[in-house]
Amino acid sequence: SGSDVAQGKRTLMVIHALKQPPSESKDDLLAVLGKGDDVTSDQVIRAHKALHDLGSIEYAQNKAEAYHRKAHDCLDRIPQGPAMRALRELTDYQLKRIY
Repeated sequence: SGSDVAQGKRTLMVIHALKQPPSESKDDLLAVLGKGDDVTSDQVIRAHKALHDLGSIEYAQNKAEAYHRKAHDCLDRIPQGPAMRALRELTDYQLKRIY
């Protein structure tokens, strides 16, 4: 989110974006990264657009979906019961939370 970027948090999306070649979008992101409360709402909007334009949001979504599938594959190998259902629901919740 914009506040994570402004706080300088190195989320998966930010790490992916920083690995991309120089561009105007990357400059928009760097202008906000770690600036804290000094960031304007316009800068946050541009930083979010930059994450989208750099493919970082899609990259993180794809990673989340892959880990979700892997978690469910692992859970399928364990005897089912209330605890397994809770773990499955937790992974489903985490994936929904991302979107």
